[in-house]
Amino acid sequence: MSRKKHSTFNDSKAVFPVSVDRVVSYSLAKLIMRDSKKLNLLSIDPTIGDSIKNYRCNCMDPIFNIDDYGNQIFKQSVPEEHLLIATYPGANGCLSPLTEFICTTRGTKWRLFHAMSSICQQLRMIYVDMGGYDSWSNAGLQTYTEPQMQELEWEAKNLATLIRSQISLNTFMLSRGEIGLNTILNALTSQVTSLRYVEFINFDTELSQWGSLEKLIEFIGLKTLKFISCKLSDILMKPLVSNPISLFRLTTIEMSDSTSSPEIVLKLIEDSGSSLKSLTLGDHHNKEGSDSTCNIIETIAKYCPNLVNFSSIVSIGEIPQLLTLFTFCPQLESVTLRQPLEETNLVIEDINWLFDQMGELQLLRKLRHLAIQAPWSFLPHSLNDFLVNSNPPLRSLELSCSHCFSDAHLDVILKCLGKNLKKFKLITCKEIDDNRIIDALATIEDFDFKPFIPAHGSCQFNHLHMK
Repeated sequence: MSRKKHSTFNDSKAVFPVSVDRVVSYSLAKLIMRDSKKLNLLSIDPTIGDSIKNYRCNCMDPIFNIDDYGNQIFKQSVPEEHLLIATYPGANGCLSPLTEFICTTRGTKWRLFHAMSSICQQLRMIYVDMGGYDSWSNAGLQTYTEPQMQELEWEAKNLATLIRSQISLNTFMLSRGEIGLNTILNALTSQVTSLRYVEFINFDTELSQWGSLEKLIEFIGLKTLKFISCKLSDILMKPLVSNPISLFRLTTIEMSDSTSSPEIVLKLIEDSGSSLKSLTLGDHHNKEGSDSTCNIIETIAKYCPNLVNFSSIVSIGEIPQLLTLFTFCPQLESVTLRQPLEETNLVIEDINWLFDQMGELQLLRKLRHLAIQAPWSFLPHSLNDFLVNSNPPLRSLELSCSHCFSDAHLDVILKCLGKNLKKFKLITCKEIDDNRIIDALATIEDFDFKPFIPAHGSCQFNHLHMK
């Protein structure tokens, strides 16, 4: 027998030849289709991202490793036999009850989409990655070639066929997919009465053949719209906000790690109005210096009185507007505040007045989660006054990048919140007494303490006064 048909060893780990791997994959896929009478979830997800961590196919190793510099290094692809699973005997009976489908491999998926479209009509959730294939060395580095774009368009057409075959699709999540976007969104209009949740991940509008999101305004029942790690041009986004009359009223808008002009963000918020309950903003700050960024938090306060969850990057100039937001949004239960990258380690802002006013006006009385991921400074007595007067039912607290949090602050937390606080993440450059840390560990169910080492350079404090 030739050496190729035997297992070889590298760094004490068995590495099987491709032929053996394909035989095993084929046999496993056939076994599942033959013996599984009913599947509700099919996940071919070898990614390492957190967006669908509850759905990961944990029997597979990730196709990417992370090097010491945080870069993704290609490791292995999903065997082709897994992507032919819907063509094996028994697939009609096994896959017909399917309600959730996740496929984030960067292998060729059009055969899988095509086969499933004639079997699966009960899908409620679809999440797919439509980026370039693993074999394309230029994918993600430069514009796709014409043959590659044609191949992605063909894959998008087969995904569109799968979408149209569904009776009542509720949730659709699309990673990348810049090529063929119009084809996919046109197919989604077939689900206009049932679609409630749409999420776009890792979109870059600088890539060629971008379509428009205009079709989304037809989804009058849409409640959740998310853009995760996307570069959003005005050309792409304007159709969403150009209608004189809003066709949908969103309850959740998320733009995590995404960039968009403030004018677009403002209009989305205004159109959603009192329906909006959860808002996560990315970098909405206008780099050209337009004053429109200063209106976003005030716009939220004016149009969204029922807001429950708020997370945003907040620049130093926007801090005074937080008091307006907290005053006119009394339903807030979760608040996460982050700093823009350009302000990192520049100025430590004094926000004693903000805590003083929140306590005096008894604001945020329903607050259950608070995260301040910025080097803002406040005194223990200001924190105490807020916690005593507003008496928020805080269960989760995070103070990251803190230059001020000391033993006295921790005493206030333990005295005012005690065992009611279930989770406390603290990162501070101040030394905390060992005995106080022991008390916190004994009192708080999940207490995570880490020292914070500021970047090189002296810290500057800026006292901000309410205007």
